[in-house]
Amino acid sequence: VLGESVRLGELVEISKRGAFVPSDELNKLICDEDTDYLYVASGDINDGILSAKLQNLLELPSKYRPYCAKNGDIVITRVMASGAEFKVAVIDVPEGKMVLPNGNLLVFTVDCEKS
Repeated sequence: VLGESVRLGELVEISKRGAFVPSDELNKLICDEDTDYLYVASGDINDGILSAKLQNLLELPSKYRPYCAKNGDIVITRVMASGAEFKVAVIDVPEGKMVLPNGNLLVFTVDCEKS
């Protein structure tokens, strides 16, 4: 209902872009074992739900830590091509883990005092 809508900018404390990790570096970081570092790409979002099976990263270099999402952050795909699917999901960061969204995602931290 339009009367109940709120502008995203009125609720957001911080907005940032995910990390652009060069493919050669990303290929060295991605691993099959369970680690404390998870990587989120737009393909991990389906029907507003984030996949439970995110890619693990062997380590998280310090230069990428500022790009990590917090629990409850909203991620939205950057629509880059005509006909590209717009996706949105809420990040649920498992305890003890860090979640790194890729550069094709925008990350919004909601200000709970405004919501």
